Amino acid sequence: MIGIAGAGAFGTALAIALARKGLDVVLWARDDGQARAMQTAGENARYLAGARFPASLQITASAADLAGTQALLLAMPMQSLANFLQNHPQAFSNQPLIACCKGVDLTTLKGPSAVVAMAYPDADIGVLTGPSFAADIARGLPTALTFAYRAPQAAALQELLSTPTLRV
Repeated sequence: MIGIAGAGAFGTALAIALARKGLDVVLWARDDGQARAMQTAGENARYLAGARFPASLQITASAADLAGTQALLLAMPMQSLANFLQNHPQAFSNQPLIACCKGVDLTTLKGPSAVVAMAYPDADIGVLTGPSFAADIARGLPTALTFAYRAPQAAALQELLSTPTLRV
């Protein structure tokens, strides 16, 4: 199972693409109302209207549902990343943490992997980024993403996160 924290356009698009591949995916939305609306509609109408959720995509508002997944993709705004991780200390200690954020934290002036390392210093940390358009990923158009990861299982994660239309 793949966990994705962040139900914005990019997180939702990644969830759809990976679920279409046949993987079990859990997508975390920051509040119950957003999660319920997406479950009811079978899509994220706010960010990717018309991109239907595959059956293997589960929506949740409980971050506990993300613990223990094969990898956790942190697909949220950079300015939300540190707070999310600080609110869930040690919850994700035993899984690869892949930041899918752009920019720097305005408080610490650190990039995504450094922010993750502050909260989870012993974690295997990676970064997954574009250039890409979330709508293209969700529609299954050919897209390439850049993946940086230092741990020995980098090639296995690259293969896991790649799909027939999404080259990581």
